[in-house]
Amino acid sequence: MAALSPRPGTFPRPPMRPQRGFTLVELMVTLLLLGIAVSGVGLLVDSARARDPQAAVEQLRRALENAAARAEIRGRTIALEFSVDGYHFVELDRHGEWRPLSADAQLAPRRLPDGLAWVGLRTGASGPARTPSSASPLHRRIAFSSRAPRYRLQLRQGATLHTLDGDIAGRVRHTVSRPEG
Repeated sequence: MAALSPRPGTFPRPPMRPQRGFTLVELMVTLLLLGIAVSGVGLLVDSARARDPQAAVEQLRRALENAAARAEIRGRTIALEFSVDGYHFVELDRHGEWRPLSADAQLAPRRLPDGLAWVGLRTGASGPARTPSSASPLHRRIAFSSRAPRYRLQLRQGATLHTLDGDIAGRVRHTVSRPEG
């Protein structure tokens, strides 16, 4: 009997060894699943933070400082507009139209957490304190341009009053007052 020889032009294969390690597909699927899990945890943390009134006021404070700096750097007017349950930032375009700002995550529209409500807004260097009903920020704006305005924005959560005081340098100071007792 003649010995079996490989076909002309082919080479004998070495014997198969058992596989060790992971295939590229297995690694990619594992990384994908880990990425989905991490993003889910991140969304849960952001959601919990959005329901925290203290964190929401701090987010607004940072957004106000960011808007003031951005308006000064760009030389364009940026304004904070209020709604009953939240706020959003708009930019005045060269045609005099207010356009929503959506590219910057820090200036994205936000909702106020349950229990947190607008109380009052006073703009300008000085002036008499207004009663909360006449000073409602609804249908008003805080506009930032080459120089930030002075303003006092107040929000209430139960008996706690959050006050955001903005100065002409664009800095915002957050104070919290709680009733004694």
